[in-house]
Amino acid sequence: MLKMLVGASLRSLLLAAAVGLGLTLCHARNPHVRLIAWTVVLVASLLMPAATRLAASALPDIAFPMSRIAPMVPFVADVQTEVAPQYQYAAPIDTNAPPNQHASVSPAAARG
Repeated sequence: MLKMLVGASLRSLLLAAAVGLGLTLCHARNPHVRLIAWTVVLVASLLMPAATRLAASALPDIAFPMSRIAPMVPFVADVQTEVAPQYQYAAPIDTNAPPNQHASVSPAAARG
């Protein structure tokens, strides 16, 4: 009984939030429109427990075959991919220098 009342109250809360959002987005400033909308929300909220019980008894139980539903693949967000290697120092290269001089640049000379 308590579970049904909690479910009905949550559905009533969602209905009220949807109507409030709809009135806000439509910029409804006419008091008659707002009064009718909130009256409908009040009546629907009061009838929600009875409507829930009536819908549960009137609608047939539908069994969904679970074998046809594809399993969900987990999203792996923890995998880190290395885009480019990180270099600490970048030494300027003189294209006119002999090839053996490129290897002897110290980090202090590379900083400037």
